Amino acid sequence: MRLFNIVFVGLMATVAACSATDDANKDSQEPVTTDSDTSTTGNTTSLQCEELSVEQCLDGLECHHISGREIHNKETVPCVDWSQESVAKGCLSNDMGCGDAETYAAPSDDPSDCWWFPSTCVPTGWGACENIMMVSECDDI
Repeated sequence: MRLFNIVFVGLMATVAACSATDDANKDSQEPVTTDSDTSTTGNTTSLQCEELSVEQCLDGLECHHISGREIHNKETVPCVDWSQESVAKGCLSNDMGCGDAETYAAPSDDPSDCWWFPSTCVPTGWGACENIMMVSECDDI
């Protein structure tokens, strides 16, 4: 029984010492990166899809393009021409969830350059469109 107590106490002391060392080093350790953590430019250590340009964004495991359709003014009525292809306007992490609502957005520096997006996800730095409340289909005008 005495041998058991000595072994048990020794084992517990070893576990406690290892745990204290891990806790002390936890905050001082550098983050671990993998190949999938680097951007397509290789200049960053972690992938920030929202910061990538359209050209840098690669649809895949980490990121995807945010695509929209340009809003035109036909006879002063804002409209979407569905015959035109959608255009990639930004980049987003695949981990981000988007709401299921059509959204109108424009670059913050040009609120008159309004685009239609199929969800609530819009490019970083984009905001409300100037004077757009409702958009029609261009074929209906």
